[in-house]
Amino acid sequence: MLQISFGISERDVLAVFEKYWQTAINPDQRSPAEMTRLAWRQMDEENMDNFANAAMDAFLENQNETEAARGEVRKFLIEHHFLMFAPRRPVNAPDSDILHTRRRSPERRYNTRHL
Repeated sequence: MLQISFGISERDVLAVFEKYWQTAINPDQRSPAEMTRLAWRQMDEENMDNFANAAMDAFLENQNETEAARGEVRKFLIEHHFLMFAPRRPVNAPDSDILHTRRRSPERRYNTRHL
């Protein structure tokens, strides 16, 4: 019932798959569109209400409703084994990719002599 205020579509699910495709659990080598259709068929009224609640909470906190709903879609996809859980690493993690992160430059320290 809450989907009337904010509903998602298959395009939103596809957007989540495309964003997190590297973590997809896809042993049958399906395309993102096929995986979207499979996930969409498994979503029920309760899941849709969760997505709408996340969007409304984001609206009340002056945040992006679409991103909040897609975050809930990602949780659904992880819980239903369409995506693997991949925790976010800090940018300065020791094994982070140097080509895609900016390293902080060392602080410059000056030695001063007091006369």
